[in-house]
Amino acid sequence: MIDLLKRKGLIKASVSPRVFATFLLAYTFGRVIDDISTEPVDRDEWNEFLITTFRNYLFE
Repeated sequence: MIDLLKRKGLIKASVSPRVFATFLLAYTFGRVIDDISTEPVDRDEWNEFLITTFRNYLFE
């Protein structure tokens, strides 16, 4: 999948598939932890973090 995204120019060629997969797993696990937390992170803060991360690391 990530190779397809790279070929289409949708993400940077330098993105490691292994790093990307690990990030997705860590993000998913983090959201589960946040869902059961007594003080969850604001959804807008989560979204802002993701947008910033994707813009700076993934996209050309």
